[in-house]
Amino acid sequence: MLLKIVLRYLIMFYLMTVLSVSGHELFHYAAAKLLRFSKVFLCIGFENVCGIRTKHFFLSPLAFTGFVEYEESGQKAYPVHHLFLFYFSGILFNLILTAAAVFLNNYILLFINIIIIAVSLLPFGGAQSDLYHFRQLCSKERNKSL
Repeated sequence: MLLKIVLRYLIMFYLMTVLSVSGHELFHYAAAKLLRFSKVFLCIGFENVCGIRTKHFFLSPLAFTGFVEYEESGQKAYPVHHLFLFYFSGILFNLILTAAAVFLNNYILLFINIIIIAVSLLPFGGAQSDLYHFRQLCSKERNKSL
């Protein structure tokens, strides 16, 4: 009976993590497409590990991480507000899921999304966070304009 309860919670934790990470990356992807970024690539899961690859995406059942890449335009840079929308769209999804978790009293989903939001807002490079990448691009654009 205890094993059944533990297994149930592990499966719930896995499914809620997949939902949170996949939604986060899909919001980045949707923002990139809406903002007309060129050559957008979506990766959900550990790249090249047990998944399906095409020219535009990689999907894995091991969806504990992910990323969205786009080709930087050599002729003109993307406006800062487009970059902001792109980088913070994933966090927006996790905020929506956090609100839903509070409403549903689902503490596992709440915990997962708070962690994803916190990691996405880490300001240093070791974490490869959304905020870090956004700051790097903004500082690179500022240096180009000098």
